[in-house]
Order: sequence, then structure tokens, then C-alpha cells
Amino acid sequence: RIVCPLSSPSDQICPDRIISVKFMCLLYWFSIENVILVAIAERLQSRGKKMAFMQNLQEVKSMIAVIVLLIVVLAIVIANVRIVPQAEAYVIERLGRYKMTWGAGLHLKTPFIERIARRVSLKEQVLDFPPQPVITKDNVTMQIDTVVFFRIFDAKLYTYGVVNPIKALENLTATTLRNI
Repeated sequence: RIVCPLSSPSDQICPDRIISVKFMCLLYWFSIENVILVAIAERLQSRGKKMAFMQNLQEVKSMIAVIVLLIVVLAIVIANVRIVPQAEAYVIERLGRYKMTWGAGLHLKTPFIERIARRVSLKEQVLDFPPQPVITKDNVTMQIDTVVFFRIFDAKLYTYGVVNPIKALENLTATTLRNI
């Protein structure tokens, strides 16, 4: 029992202090929501009301758990629905291995198992490479500027065929220029 510090020297018991000490003890054992609900239950006068309140508390806890679970499942489903835009392709891997290429449209991937390895644009693209020195037939060195237009037809080969496809195109262009 705690003596109220504001009481007279006759050692009166302060009921508000006892309730606050109980409240502090409950804070260590229960979460914040349980402490609030248990404090409300302590305020009820009759034992029957307390028991009914505790049963309702368990029902509320189970409903909250079900709602949280539904929200998590809904978030996972929404996060795994993908819309592939026109003129793009997505390369899909399942557990690190190529599975398929998605074309334009609505697709659903398996959560935590499949991933989008690469998003590939199927539009025609333009690359401007730095000038290349070329020796002509009469032994004159010239600098030739190159512009390459290219389009990807197979997203799988673009993703897995060469480590750096843009650098490969630049080297292929330079080699072709030297043979002209």
C-alpha cells in the first residue's frame, strides 16, 4: 500500500496512487492497447461486467488480427499484379532462372519466387558513338562519326546473350567501319 504524499500525517491511503501503480505494472506486461483496455475494465464496478468486457476484448483482438492479415495479403497481391506497357517486354526469372518473357498486357507474378529481371524497350533506339579513325585506300586517316539505329526483337537474347549489349554494338560498329 502506498501512502498518498498529499495526505495528512494520519497515513490515509490514496486510491488514485494505487491505481496508477497498477497501471505502471501493467505497462511492462502488456502492450499499450491492452493497458488501456485493462484500465477501462478495472474501472467497471461489477465482476460480471468485467468478465464480459474481457471476452469482448479477446474478440476484438482476434478481429484486429484478421483485419491486419487481410490487409497484408491484399498488399502482396496488389504488389504482384503488373501491367506491361506497349512496346516493352519484361524478362521474368523464377528462382534465378529464366522462365518467360512477358509482352504487353496484364500479368501476375508469383510473390517471393518470381522477379522481373529486366525491362526491355522494343522501340527503335539511336546510339551516337564517338568518331572512329579510319584509314582509306590511299592511306589517309579520317575520323568518321557513327550513328546506329537499332531495335530489339528478342528480349531474352538481349538480356542473357551479351554482358553489355550497348558496348557490343559500339565494337561491332567500329569493326564494320574499318572493313569498308
